Amino acid sequence: MANATLGFWPVFFRLLGFILATPMLPTRFFNLRTKAMLSFVISLISVPDFMAVLSLQTSVSWVQVYVTEFALGLLLGVFSGIVYWALVFAGDLWDIMSGFQMMTAIDPFTSVPQPVMTQFFSLMAAAVFVVGGGLDSFIALVIMSYRLIPAGSFIHLALSEPALFLTRVFSLGLAVAIPVVVLIILLEFIMGVVSKGASGFPVFVVWIPLQTAVALVLLFATLPLMRVFTQNWTHWAVQYLTGLLSAG
Repeated sequence: MANATLGFWPVFFRLLGFILATPMLPTRFFNLRTKAMLSFVISLISVPDFMAVLSLQTSVSWVQVYVTEFALGLLLGVFSGIVYWALVFAGDLWDIMSGFQMMTAIDPFTSVPQPVMTQFFSLMAAAVFVVGGGLDSFIALVIMSYRLIPAGSFIHLALSEPALFLTRVFSLGLAVAIPVVVLIILLEFIMGVVSKGASGFPVFVVWIPLQTAVALVLLFATLPLMRVFTQNWTHWAVQYLTGLLSAG
């Protein structure tokens, strides 16, 4: 019984690190006690035989094992937010290009003022992620990670992986925002030509409503594609992390 109890805590700390780090479970709605209880229950249900997933090295203390497992869970939680961070970055670009950066409201995820388009993209990412089964897939991946990397062992992570993660977030966010960036730049060029040809044309009066209207029309036109892209990116992220854990 004592060995089983000792074997439970590495499993618990890995799952706790994931639940604390994933942006899909914000602290405003899920406090620390709720997250700890959720980790405890999922650990009991998903890994009933704790000693079967335990590979304790005799030269390593239990405290070091717990810290390592918690850090691995944090890493998986951060990587699970790749779609969320990408769409938040895309929302920032949409705010800049559409003129919505002047309109802010309290973000329900972070409890800090954020531009409205950034909030829209973050809420859409969270909704598609949860409803589309992304959160379930990542929790299943964390549970499967006990077979790929037994509790008490270590993952060998290349130093290039964080840079690749940030690069992927940037590329995914830019892929979402590039239509509005290109279209707004094109409209700015057209309005510049018009203002040169017709000096009496009220460019500054027309430009702000036109900029906002074009951005909104483009947003509604691309919403179905964003849902598909978000689901595909989530599937890719699960496969990427599975390969990363398998190699570790």
